Amino acid sequence: MRSYSPAALLDKLQSSVAKLDEESEELHQKFLEKDMDLSTFVQKYKKIRTAHQKCTLLHNSGITSLG
Repeated sequence: MRSYSPAALLDKLQSSVAKLDEESEELHQKFLEKDMDLSTFVQKYKKIRTAHQKCTLLHNSGITSLG
């Protein structure tokens, strides 16, 4: 049950946010190195950043409700 505690869930959300940040940075770097075209970059980047924003909103909302 400890893995489902509010603090554990907030930690998992924070880890997800950090992972998505890393993924979007790697994708950005690939684009800058011309390893990917613009349309592919935009499609993938948008998907990653949308997931990032959802996790961030859930994390912030959890902190607000617990605090």
